[in-house]
Amino acid sequence: MLMTRIVSAIALAVTAGAATATDWYVDMNAAPNGDGQGWGSAYQDIQTALTAAQSGHTIWVKDGTYTPIARMDNAAITIQSMNGPSATIIDGGGTNRCAMLGILSTHTAIVLSGFTLTNGNAAGSQGGGSCSGTLTNCVLTGNTANNGGGADGGILIDCVLTGNMAGNNGGGAHNSTLTGCVLTGNTASNDGGGSYFCTLTGCVLTGNTARNGGGSYGDTLTGCILSGNTASNRGGGARSSVLENCLVTGNTAAEGGGAYDSPVRNCTVAGNTATGSVGGGGTWGGQSYNNIIWPDSQ
Repeated sequence: MLMTRIVSAIALAVTAGAATATDWYVDMNAAPNGDGQGWGSAYQDIQTALTAAQSGHTIWVKDGTYTPIARMDNAAITIQSMNGPSATIIDGGGTNRCAMLGILSTHTAIVLSGFTLTNGNAAGSQGGGSCSGTLTNCVLTGNTANNGGGADGGILIDCVLTGNMAGNNGGGAHNSTLTGCVLTGNTASNDGGGSYFCTLTGCVLTGNTARNGGGSYGDTLTGCILSGNTASNRGGGARSSVLENCLVTGNTAAEGGGAYDSPVRNCTVAGNTATGSVGGGGTWGGQSYNNIIWPDSQ
């Protein structure tokens, strides 16, 4: 009888320990059929761990290239690479979004940290690289979507968005909040080559291209640098955005080389170009407060 109680107690303890595990482990080179509870029994793919994890859990991921991931319920789960974005990749294969981390733009509880998201494709939808969630120290490159080629919704911190493309708006990011990010070489067929209807703080937008708002369209930008962006129509650096404490330099558009129809406050605007007859090399339209305006062309 006593032995039966001891065995039952041990079994209960083991079951309780498994139920309360807060760390999961992923290694693409692990042996098959692991339970994800340690490196010696790691899962081979991130999705299996993400499906098993509960709110408050952390998933640790070793170097490698992994298939796309998705979870919709906004659980507070952290997915952390061991060695950063240069070594840990989620590849959409040109047919799938890399990371779906919620179904609303306000779903930010799932954190993805230290990954490269590439070759994502959300054709006819939003967020080729990522949709929702919170991304930190990630690189989003070579992704495609209708809106938000790189990212749609969510929060991005210390990320690089480069070489992404939107068939409509927001080549780099769409409807997102970005802090300390670099958006470079992104393209939108219509508006917002770098970003579209985003909030950006301390970001750099450079070399982005769109019809309107080569760098930014419809955004709120604070302490940002907009440099070398191009719009074929209006707002090389920004259009219909609010800029405060920003540097706007070397941007080009037919009208409003630096900014078009955008309030500009406490900014430096220099060396921008308007190629059309209407002009506005530095700014065109919008209110200007306490700015430093250096010579601009046209």
